[in-house]
Amino acid sequence: MLLEVHLLDWQGSAYGRVIGVEFLHKLRDEEAWSGPDALALLTAQIRQDVADARAWFTEHGSPAIRGPH
Repeated sequence: MLLEVHLLDWQGSAYGRVIGVEFLHKLRDEEAWSGPDALALLTAQIRQDVADARAWFTEHGSPAIRGPH
């Protein structure tokens, strides 16, 4: 399974680190992007995903971010 995670409002580097991800809400199904306009469409979709995620967290509460165990 391939998973892409956006860490909203988090700064730092997670490269080389093991992180845990808890699924709270599915935003949308996977979409295929190809062709010359794909980058602009993908960028717009990511912006919409972030807005949708923020709206969901506003309504349901944001989970605590836990440090390394």
